[in-house]
Amino acid sequence: MRGMPRLLPRSMPLLAALAAWVAHAQTSPCDDVAYARDMKVRYPQAVNAIAADEAARRTAWNGRADAISAQLVAARAVTPEAQSGFRLAQWRRPDVAALDAQIAAAETDFRERTIALQAAPAIARLDPLRPERAACLLQASALQVLQHKLDLENEQWALVDRALLDEAVRLGLRLGP
Repeated sequence: MRGMPRLLPRSMPLLAALAAWVAHAQTSPCDDVAYARDMKVRYPQAVNAIAADEAARRTAWNGRADAISAQLVAARAVTPEAQSGFRLAQWRRPDVAALDAQIAAAETDFRERTIALQAAPAIARLDPLRPERAACLLQASALQVLQHKLDLENEQWALVDRALLDEAVRLGLRLGP
């Protein structure tokens, strides 16, 4: 009995982690075999769709920034070199750079979760009644991280866009919405 008080505090984090895992396991849509199998099939397409959305948004944001810059230069409110320098300075702002770090972290997190998918068959052996569940949970988690990365990129672009529009107003040029 004397050893129990020392053992209990050491095991508390492990017990808490196990309890959290069990609680999460009970509420996962991946418990449904059909959902888990569907996730396995649609995961590559979902990753490709998010990547395509990311590319389309990047193209649109770049096009908008180029259009704003072109209007400022055409109105002779600023030289092309000055506008280029201003745009570059916006990407170096602390708030934009902080988002850049978060985007890089999300990208790394997605890559690590994708690598972890290779362990799904080994993990599935621990739960023989739900063999697809491990892969489903890992895939769903990876998709959430990838979507988070896209959301951070949109936030970053919105900051730069707002700065470009504010600069246009400061220079006396009113641009469309």
